[in-house]
Amino acid sequence: MTASHDLGPTLVVGDSHLAHEVVRELAARNAPCVRPGDALAWEQLGAAVFCDDDDPANIAGAIDLRERAPATRIVLRSFNSRIADRLPELLGDCRVLSASRIAAPHICDAAVGTGGPEHGPRRRTWATRTVDRVRGSSATAVGRQLWRRPLLRWSLAGMALLVLVQTLVARAAFGYDAVESLHVGIASITTFGFADSGLAGVALADEAPAVQVAATLTMLIDVVLVTVLLALVADALIGERFARVFGGSARRLRGHVVIAGLGTVGFRVLDELHRRGYRCAVIEADDDGPFVAAARRLGAHVTIADVRQEEEFGQLSIDRAVAVLALTDSDSSNLEAAFTAMSIAPDVPVVVRCYDPQLAARLERLDGVAASRSVARLSAPAFVAAALD
Repeated sequence: MTASHDLGPTLVVGDSHLAHEVVRELAARNAPCVRPGDALAWEQLGAAVFCDDDDPANIAGAIDLRERAPATRIVLRSFNSRIADRLPELLGDCRVLSASRIAAPHICDAAVGTGGPEHGPRRRTWATRTVDRVRGSSATAVGRQLWRRPLLRWSLAGMALLVLVQTLVARAAFGYDAVESLHVGIASITTFGFADSGLAGVALADEAPAVQVAATLTMLIDVVLVTVLLALVADALIGERFARVFGGSARRLRGHVVIAGLGTVGFRVLDELHRRGYRCAVIEADDDGPFVAAARRLGAHVTIADVRQEEEFGQLSIDRAVAVLALTDSDSSNLEAAFTAMSIAPDVPVVVRCYDPQLAARLERLDGVAASRSVARLSAPAFVAAALD
């Protein structure tokens, strides 16, 4: 580090929460700090921190500063990792940081601890995880989907009744014993009635008219019931496939993490939890949000709804979750989401993103709120260290 970094003041650009936290952190370190509009000499700056919420504005300001002060260290806030890789090549002494990337591990630690799902707040044994995998599998989900449909239950009941009728007809018409009659009754379902003379061993045309009529009716009913059953299974399989691709319902999840809000912070936290092995259910208000598709590619169950609607939270299996994270860009929305989650599942820990440090401290004193975190406060020390160290 050059002497200018040791002696010169640090310019903090931006009016975001992060900018105010950086100023506070610099004051705590007794490091001189200036803001845009203050009287300053460009060549005397030790470092400049661009920490507005607008990435393009930060980049434009950094380029302008580099033209004025070629030797000044630049610390730039940017969410885009590609920009972070390229800007140092263009601007020289430049460090690019992401506030959400810095804060995400801390938020995850507050919610689920430092390990994976087996080390989280609710320790899950091998047997529990195996049961959860079975419950969360596609086959189990398809089975539950089918069983919830009354038409399937009626179709199965109709097939059972039809087997009984065909068993009785086979016994009465052909003189079979009970086992043989039951075999004929079941086999006739797959061959659509007694038309196959191999089943009964005799030609149906030689039987009484009543037997022929009964056999004809059962063939027609067989066709209808089997067609309905196949259609229901196909519909459930296709529906489950779409659910896997587009997020689907989170009702079958267990041991997952619920995330309210899919902005830059919410997505970084989702990505971190995914790397730690957690399944996640996300609720996001904006269907066209920039991270919705990426969240679904990570396997998250994304529900498009207002995080403040209690009925939507009921779809996220909060009572079976290990934690709930309220991470929208609004303190009021986060509070409402947190209180809603606490009312549904009081025993599930809740982590709240909060801009106001005083409010955050008060929230942590509430039962049910595991932690309240400010992204700006969590990431400010890293920005200051990049500027001064």
